[in-house]
Amino acid sequence: MKFTLEPDSLRDMVGQKDTQLYNKLGGVAGVANELEVNLHSGLCRAEEIDTRAIRYGKNVLPPAERMTLWEFIKDAANDKTMLILIGAAVLSLVLGLTTPDPRTGVVEYSTGWIEGAAILVSVFIVIMVTAVNDFKKQEKFAELENTSTEHRTVTVLRNGHKTDILSEDLVVGDVIALRTGTRLTVDAILISGQGVVCDESDITGETDDVPKGDGDDFLISGTSLTEGIGYALVTAVGVSSFSGHIAMITRAKKKPTPLQEKLEHLADVIGKFGLLAASITFVILAAKETYLLWINADQKFHFMKYWEMLTTAVAIVVVAVPEGLPLSVTIALAYSMQQMLDDKNLVRHLAACETMGGATCICSDKTGTLTANEMSVIKLWTGGQHFDLARLKEAEWLRVSVGDAQNPQDATPTPADLVDIEMNRDVIKAVAETIIYSSLDESNRTALALMELVARLGYDSLVPPSSPDCKREPFCSSKKQSKTKIKQKGQSIMYVKGASEVILAQCTHWMNQSGERLPLTAEYRTVAERVLNEYASVGLRTLCIANSQGSEQDYEMDTYATLTCLALIGIEEPIRPEVEEAISQCKAAGIGVKMVTGDNLVSAVAVARRCGIVSDDYRTLDSRVMLEGKEFREMPHAIRIQRVKSIVVLARATPLDKQLLVESLKDDPLQVVAVTGDGTNDGPALKCADVGFAMNSGTEVAKAASDIILTDDNFVGVVKAVMWGRNVNDNIRKFIQFQLTVNSAACLIAIIGACMSETNLSPLKPVQLLWLNLIMDSLAALGLATELPSASLLCRDPLPKNAPIINRHMWGFIVGQGLYQLQVCLFLLTYGHEWMGVSYFDDAHLTCVFNTFVLLQVVNFFNARQLGLELNVFAEIHRSHTLMVIAVVITLFQILIVNYGGVFFGVVPVSSDQWLKALILSAGSLPVSVMIKLFLKRKRGTTHDT
Repeated sequence: MKFTLEPDSLRDMVGQKDTQLYNKLGGVAGVANELEVNLHSGLCRAEEIDTRAIRYGKNVLPPAERMTLWEFIKDAANDKTMLILIGAAVLSLVLGLTTPDPRTGVVEYSTGWIEGAAILVSVFIVIMVTAVNDFKKQEKFAELENTSTEHRTVTVLRNGHKTDILSEDLVVGDVIALRTGTRLTVDAILISGQGVVCDESDITGETDDVPKGDGDDFLISGTSLTEGIGYALVTAVGVSSFSGHIAMITRAKKKPTPLQEKLEHLADVIGKFGLLAASITFVILAAKETYLLWINADQKFHFMKYWEMLTTAVAIVVVAVPEGLPLSVTIALAYSMQQMLDDKNLVRHLAACETMGGATCICSDKTGTLTANEMSVIKLWTGGQHFDLARLKEAEWLRVSVGDAQNPQDATPTPADLVDIEMNRDVIKAVAETIIYSSLDESNRTALALMELVARLGYDSLVPPSSPDCKREPFCSSKKQSKTKIKQKGQSIMYVKGASEVILAQCTHWMNQSGERLPLTAEYRTVAERVLNEYASVGLRTLCIANSQGSEQDYEMDTYATLTCLALIGIEEPIRPEVEEAISQCKAAGIGVKMVTGDNLVSAVAVARRCGIVSDDYRTLDSRVMLEGKEFREMPHAIRIQRVKSIVVLARATPLDKQLLVESLKDDPLQVVAVTGDGTNDGPALKCADVGFAMNSGTEVAKAASDIILTDDNFVGVVKAVMWGRNVNDNIRKFIQFQLTVNSAACLIAIIGACMSETNLSPLKPVQLLWLNLIMDSLAALGLATELPSASLLCRDPLPKNAPIINRHMWGFIVGQGLYQLQVCLFLLTYGHEWMGVSYFDDAHLTCVFNTFVLLQVVNFFNARQLGLELNVFAEIHRSHTLMVIAVVITLFQILIVNYGGVFFGVVPVSSDQWLKALILSAGSLPVSVMIKLFLKRKRGTTHDT
């Protein structure tokens, strides 16, 4: 095989809609000839498929390049602060081995290298921990992305037969089948089709759908079929396709989420204060040392001492810069994404996790989301008779007479006895045949329920007669009906199925029990509408099926002169058993739930009442909270914005009505709107929403437009997403209040302690500060950012969009605990040597200060778990497995450091009595936490914090 067409030429022809080249090649037939493919049978031989894959590529994009661990190490080492510390450590090594120690006056070759080496080792540990964390984060997200990658199947013609294959197995020259909802992963040219319309907004930015055929046969990868069926010839795949080419040249690092951006800004601000604190520390220490040199003429100048001051200042900067803030968000989001997958939430966009925490309104579909993914026909009205199929036995029908069809004024539905009946088989056959024809190529739950009815009517073996001419118009949300027209035996027949009031309004005749087609009079229409209202009032979904017979010439016409109503159908959708509780949880959480459905208003309200969306206070239809899409759509903008928050049921809604609902809600900048959808036309609403939830059973278009996919199509998954979103935000705030406490306390202790020291050095040495930095950032982020959510998260209103990251209660915690830690350390620095039984500012004294300060942070882990005014800091501690493990690990390492760290860490072993006193002082932060909360309760007069 010699393929003369280049991949780039094929991509540009379709992507740029180059009709000149297309016509020059001879249209779709000419392109097929160049690609050596038979449009009627498709590809045939396996080796042919392999050859095409080699020539034009496979329909996959190569994975994005990942950084190696070594690259992460280099990246962490290139941090300015780390470079300064490395330079300081090297210079400290040189000075320690070449200049006299200011304490002894001689060069200490045996110990002069230790401080520089200790800083280098500490820097190495910090760099490695940072690099490993970043590397693991990358691998975790890659794993989650692989999980969220959907393996779509497509129908192709091969060897003249239809077969389903994975989308990634498509090659140039394949003939693919198209249907409503298909999302194209390849460039293709339309071969034939009926009513093919594409949404090209993702490519062109234009919101108007584009009809195909009549000069525009180009199907661009990344677009979607919103209507129609047909066949197309694949012309480009993978990186050679239009969207694949763009994806490759625009690949870049993921943007930070809004919360990450906020915290990065906060980290920058805190870092600047840390730099100021370090500068003040160095200036004070240097000024004090210079003053001592000036007043003591006998005191020698030691450059090493100034260098130690600078090293301490740099270490303070390291502690002050809260690089753990963005890291905590990353850990929290990655952990939540994995856990949400277990809760049937497949997160496609990272920011959706945190956004759902602030959700104020959920616009939910009814079918399959609030109701179980099961449907069954339980009511049937045909031939002027009503049948309750829910109580059907083998040969029994519960018949409710509607009077003599010839005298509709007497037609009042009333219960009757169980009787055996014989209906005209022509009527039953007409109903079954219309259902079969109008449900061609449909596999949704409604179609399955109708086909089950066909089987119960005894016509499951009925095969539609073969016809060379068949036009199919799939169900369209805007028209709310589907049509199939066939031509056979010199006549054309149209089969119609759809929304009951829409089809009934178009009907001109009805079929009686004898199979006769009679004019549909106003009186009889009233009877039919009464039956529909009875069905809807108990929450049934109603459909009408009808057909029309005409001459062969009528086949080409889009309209029909007459349409005969054959049956009205009531379909039951049982409410998911867990939905009512989930709705109740939403209300308790301050989240409004609105049901958007295509069903009629009476049926929609009945279902909403059973779900708990509509309260029992509304016994009748209230247009303030329940209305149809048309009425909502036609409202003046100002009135619509005013009323939109109070609406709880929007019936007979089109996807555009749903989009308008979302846009109207978002007119209030404080609203955070979540939407569920499953259809192709739900795409705009899903994109418009702050968080879009697609059903796993939905179309590819809906999934592509969504942020989260509900893998079990269950509304409960939305509620769980809210809980995880709030948990992410809470965990970040827990980490912030912990880190800012230790951050501020460490900086102040370093500054004040240095000023108090006779040796003019900080009580917390650089290596000790680096150990504290490791506790503050990586370990604290891992411990506090991975706490599991609790049901109490849904017992408060959502946080407003403009709520500060640090609220008043958090400031109370930070200030209160920070002051307590500062007072404890100042007490130890001033009088602690007497209480601990050590000499003032010797190694044992400073070790006790360092040890107590670290233990304070271990205890403060547990204080930081509570954001509100809960007095028991150990409440639900069983949800904090990781935190408890990390607390134990830090304590064990601290024991090792104090007992065996020696000169390296600038410590000496302490006695058990000194350990006990350090623990007592550390545990004192627990009653301090209680006092802070009691004070805040009294001040604000509340027992609840948002």
